[in-house]
Amino acid sequence: MSDYLLINLYDAFKKLQENLDETNRIIAASNLPVWLPESIEPNRQLAADAITECWYQDENVFPLSGLISVSPDHLGIITNPKTGTNKLKQNFKAEIIKLKKASKKKKVSLDKMIESVGRDEEVAEAMKILRISRLNLLWCYRQILVLPKGLNSVSWTWASSHKSILPVTYQEVLDLIDKDIENEGTKNLIKEILTNHQNRKLVQMKKVVPHLRANITYIVNGEKKRKMVTTPTVIISQDTILPRIRWPEKDIKNTRLSRSDIKINPDPIIKALGIYTYINE
Repeated sequence: MSDYLLINLYDAFKKLQENLDETNRIIAASNLPVWLPESIEPNRQLAADAITECWYQDENVFPLSGLISVSPDHLGIITNPKTGTNKLKQNFKAEIIKLKKASKKKKVSLDKMIESVGRDEEVAEAMKILRISRLNLLWCYRQILVLPKGLNSVSWTWASSHKSILPVTYQEVLDLIDKDIENEGTKNLIKEILTNHQNRKLVQMKKVVPHLRANITYIVNGEKKRKMVTTPTVIISQDTILPRIRWPEKDIKNTRLSRSDIKINPDPIIKALGIYTYINE
C-alpha cells in the first residue's frame, strides 16, 4: 500500500510539473498585454513564471500580483476539468494529503515523510532527483485565477483584517487536538482542560498574513457585475485589452474598528490551537 502512495504521488507530481512547464510556455509566448505593479516593466515571462512556479526561490522575486491577458483559445490547458492545471493541482494536493495521513512522522519535511512511508527505493530516489523536498506546497496547491470576460475594472486593496475568527464545536476542537498535538501526555492534559468548557461557545482565532484582494467589475449582457477575489499572484484576463486598473498605496494602516457586539476573551483556553471563548457567556 505504501508503495502505491509513492507511485501515485510521483505520477501526480510529474503530470503537474509537465503541465506547468507547458502553461508557462503558452502564457509567455503571447503578445497580448500584461500589467505588473510597483514600477516593474511589463514582462510576460516574469508574469508567467509567477503564475506557474512551484519551487522555493532563492533569487527570483515575483510581483505581488498583476494582470495578464491570455487568449481564450489557450485557456484549456489551465481550465480543462480533467487535464487542466487547476485540476492537476487538486490531484497533487490529494496525494500529498494521503501521504501525510499515512506518514508516521508529522510536521517534518516532505522527503522525511516519503522516507517514513515508502519501501520503493527507486520511486523515493526519483523524488529526490526531482528535488521534491524543495517544493513550495502552497504554490503547488494555489489555483490559477482566470477572471470573467468583459473586464471593466480591477481595483486592488489590502485585506483590512489580520485575524480570522471561526466558530468551532467542542467535538471539532477534540478532533484538532488529535490531529495537531503529537505528545500523548500534552494531548490528554489539553482535553482535560477543554472539558471545563463543554457548554460554552468556542472559536478558533488565527493570524492571517496581510494579503491582496481585487474588486473587479465586468460586463455581462450589458449589465455591470461586481466581485471580490483574492489575488496572491498574477491573475489572468480573457480580454485582449486591459481594463481600468487601480493599485493600492503602500503601508495603508488598518483603521477598521473592532466590533463592539462580539466580545472574545483575550486569554485562550488552548493557546497552541488558538481556541478562545466568549466573555460573560
